[in-house]
Amino acid sequence: MNIIKYQYAFTLLEILISITLTSLVLGSLFVLQSNSSKLAFKAMHQVDENIALQAALNTALLSIDSNNLFIDTIKGGHYKITNISPLAKPENQSNRLNWQLEKFDIVDEKNNILISSIRFKKLAP
Repeated sequence: MNIIKYQYAFTLLEILISITLTSLVLGSLFVLQSNSSKLAFKAMHQVDENIALQAALNTALLSIDSNNLFIDTIKGGHYKITNISPLAKPENQSNRLNWQLEKFDIVDEKNNILISSIRFKKLAP
């Protein structure tokens, strides 16, 4: 009779252990999936911000203070413009309508992000 009680108790213990292990595995998978979803959302949000910033810079060509090269107007942050250089020498470019193609880097100093961009700059007639 004692053997049957022990077998019954052992079977119940096995069932409880398997349920516990299954719930732990499923719970950890849920946590991993939830964290990866949060990271993916955060990454997509950052990409959206970079695209929005790039579009604003390419279309508006915000005013650049020639003394310190800071832009204060996007989201209240500070974006430092560096490495401004023409993509081609002016004599090698077609001077259609006196525009020159320039490359420059934008540093989002708040989030420490580097964004490269290009723009057309109007040359003096």
